Amino acid sequence: MFEKYFDSIYDKNRSVKMLGIWGKDGLVLERKAYGDDNLDKDMVGAEIAEILSGISRLSYINDETHIKLETDDSFIWVQTINKDYFLIAITNKDIIFGKLLFYIKQSQKDFLSIL
Repeated sequence: MFEKYFDSIYDKNRSVKMLGIWGKDGLVLERKAYGDDNLDKDMVGAEIAEILSGISRLSYINDETHIKLETDDSFIWVQTINKDYFLIAITNKDIIFGKLLFYIKQSQKDFLSIL
């Protein structure tokens, strides 16, 4: 469903380790890994959904809302797509975030048309 868009983002950002779209209920719609790491990607999505739910009770979340988390060897970028879905990008630390965000935003209309 989203694989060709994930591949397009990855082709322009080779530091991406994983891209996926989750519902705010914590269930993954689709994800694709690019390389190996030891991060439990399904659990990350479920936990991020819980964080977004908590934040949405405190303030308004729209398609411009994003969260950036740092681990020992990765960044986790969360970008809301709409009020019900969000994208997670797990990257190496050498990622250029402006470039990544540009290509995520470029694909956002395609994501919305599928959802």
